[in-house]
Amino acid sequence: MRTLIAIRVLLALGVLVCGPTGCGTHFTRGNLEPTARVPVDRPIYVQVREIGVAVKVVYLRFENRAQLAATIDVQNRSPIDVTIDTAHARLRWAGAGRRSWLSARAVAAGPGGLPARIALGAKPPSQVPLRPGQSETFWIVFEEWPEGAVGRTDLSLPVHGQQGTTNVEVVIADPSTGEPAWKFPPTPTTALVVRAFTHDLGLDSDAFASGAFGLGLWHARGPWKLGVGGADVRLVSREETGYLHVHGFMPEVDLAWRPTNWAIGLFTSGHLTVARLRPGESLRSTPGLSIGVEAAIDAAAVPLATFRAGYTHLFDSGLAASDGVFMMLEARLWRW
Repeated sequence: MRTLIAIRVLLALGVLVCGPTGCGTHFTRGNLEPTARVPVDRPIYVQVREIGVAVKVVYLRFENRAQLAATIDVQNRSPIDVTIDTAHARLRWAGAGRRSWLSARAVAAGPGGLPARIALGAKPPSQVPLRPGQSETFWIVFEEWPEGAVGRTDLSLPVHGQQGTTNVEVVIADPSTGEPAWKFPPTPTTALVVRAFTHDLGLDSDAFASGAFGLGLWHARGPWKLGVGGADVRLVSREETGYLHVHGFMPEVDLAWRPTNWAIGLFTSGHLTVARLRPGESLRSTPGLSIGVEAAIDAAAVPLATFRAGYTHLFDSGLAASDGVFMMLEARLWRW
């Protein structure tokens, strides 16, 4: 019963994670240097000055997917009205060793610069009319394709005019020249998280269990994360006279390893349960160790949400059982 309640609490926390953030697709944005553009004497001038990348963790597969987006500036230098058809825009990629091009269609678009987070289903692509001399800036998100794709990449933008439709193409990546280069800001490596977890010892006897809510601070460097945290814990111990409910505090030091393009990683935690485990006892500190695996919801160094599960052990607790399992759901509140 306690395990079922803990699972419900963890799922509820997962819903809360999506609530304030919208759980849209998060794009890491970078500049193109130099700006990708068509020749300045073209009647329809197009330049791509910003690129966005969202890496999608694909569970149970060895190949992740990446979703690309771009901020595009367009100016109508012709004497006639034209319409930019963002719904039929395409990214085309020629990978190494491929004889044909791969294509990704537009799935979302909107005015202005590319937002950091987009609810893709709420932003369908549309048409952008331009009068002579008019300029517009808009963003487009394209379909997913293999992460780490290396090869020439072109953006194709259909333009409808009185003489029919023409496709304006801009080269946004070309390994043969190294230009334009995609320049991204340093990845945030420190994050504040909120946690909910449960420890269940004595799987057969229900000897001891704890549930907790707390905060943690992670610092990530490459695939490694080092963290500290603290939680307010509620402990339940099964005694001969019934169940004993205890309140305590649990500081912890955590270490995790997960390459950012992996969905699954390893996790270990050293923690200290500070509580009066029995009536009349003085306050005591019981050390413990947990080790297990973590599953990330996205490819960030500190993901928006992470689920962990594994084995836990208490040292010198004086309880009927010292070994059991733990489950944890962690949600990122802030990163910098």
